[in-house]
Amino acid sequence: MKTFLILFCCLVGVEMMAQGKFASPSLKSIIGKTCKNENEFPELKGFTALGGTLLTDVNDPEPKLVSLFSKGTTIVVLFEALVTENQFSIIDVIEIKNIQRNQELKVGECRDGLSENPKILALTERSKEDRWKAVKAWYINVDKIRIEEFPPKNVTCFGIVGED
Repeated sequence: MKTFLILFCCLVGVEMMAQGKFASPSLKSIIGKTCKNENEFPELKGFTALGGTLLTDVNDPEPKLVSLFSKGTTIVVLFEALVTENQFSIIDVIEIKNIQRNQELKVGECRDGLSENPKILALTERSKEDRWKAVKAWYINVDKIRIEEFPPKNVTCFGIVGED
């Protein structure tokens, strides 16, 4: 039993180390915290909410979602779990800096090749095409409860035709 407990703690520790991989130390500090509104975190002071999307079924016992916030050329993405009707727990954070004027962050409307995948988060370049190509991409892994790098080569996301 003691061996099992030690092994379990080691595995949980390794999983937790993977979280916050794409965020500054100040934003990593909110991982594991709970809130009723993300604006409660001083780390997000001055950020504007851009919305978000539900990643799991609405009937999931603990629905997972992402929320996006921007300030200047930085976007922060919170991977969250809805733990009660009005309380969120922060699972992971990604901070994307130096976003250019011709770039946009997309979530919930991307695909890898021909496969739709709403769990792909992609930094895209605007174009006149229906689908915008990803410059960088991440995968929001709801099973491993973390954000992971994803190869952007075949990732495209729905864009608004005519913008550039």
